[in-house]
Amino acid sequence: AETVYAGEYIDLKKVQEKWVKVENDPKYDFFKVKITQSIKSEPQRKIIGFTEFTDTANYGCDKLAADGIKRVFKYSSEDSSKSNKEIIQKNFDAGLDKAKQSDGYDIIIATDAISEGFNLHRAGAVINYDIPYNPTRVIQRVGRINRINKKVFDELFIFNFFPTTTGEVETH
Repeated sequence: AETVYAGEYIDLKKVQEKWVKVENDPKYDFFKVKITQSIKSEPQRKIIGFTEFTDTANYGCDKLAADGIKRVFKYSSEDSSKSNKEIIQKNFDAGLDKAKQSDGYDIIIATDAISEGFNLHRAGAVINYDIPYNPTRVIQRVGRINRINKKVFDELFIFNFFPTTTGEVETH
């Protein structure tokens, strides 16, 4: 497939061929460090990693598993089911009766499919792997762990990845 960009033709197959050969990913590496540090220093502080795209959520979840980080749950619109919603509630909703809570997962890697209608306040950290351009969506994401009805942590940690200067220029 070819597309026209700034008056030039770009062969997307060639771009893909180059892309799959890239092995270093400093953004993921930093993400993994933040997760590892958080789990080590405060194991009771669960983490929500938000991304814009299902492919990125799949990538992050697969990479974490390959790096030996267990107890990671992935959720996007393709994972929307009653049983998955129950898993999330049992593992991340502090408002659920303690006897019904579970500790099978410490981390959710999710798209904005989880940014409304879920109580995730057993998590004390949000990592915005992709920052949405709409600030309201950022507030919705943080709102999942900042619940009025049940305070779990005195401090909440929010980490935002912003586009590089090159990324900002390319995406305007």
